[in-house]
Amino acid sequence: MLSYDEMVNVMSEALAPMRIEIGAMHKEIREIRSELSGVKTELTDFKSEVYNEFRKLNNRVADIERTQKTEIVPQLKEIRECYLTTFERYQEEVDNMKRLNNDIPVLTKVVNEHTKKIEELSGKVS
Repeated sequence: MLSYDEMVNVMSEALAPMRIEIGAMHKEIREIRSELSGVKTELTDFKSEVYNEFRKLNNRVADIERTQKTEIVPQLKEIRECYLTTFERYQEEVDNMKRLNNDIPVLTKVVNEHTKKIEELSGKVS
């Protein structure tokens, strides 16, 4: 049987590779923590950039909406009103032209008949 000191030496020798491995693991863990810290910093910076860009975009959209509401929509309404007024005016004139086109043949016929009657009367008078 081994003495206590011999058993401690055997155990120490058996645990030596484990200590080395644990030391290497601690080193790797520190490196991973360091890398994670860098990634966390990068993500925080990226998040800040995305938030700033989102805020800018949101402001631009608000400006566009404000421009549409205060400038574009009123101008479109004015254009529409002018167009409708012009359309109504043209429609009235088209209706007038249609009536005139219907009256022209009648007037032509009446003028021709009156011309014949005047010619007949002027022939009787002479």
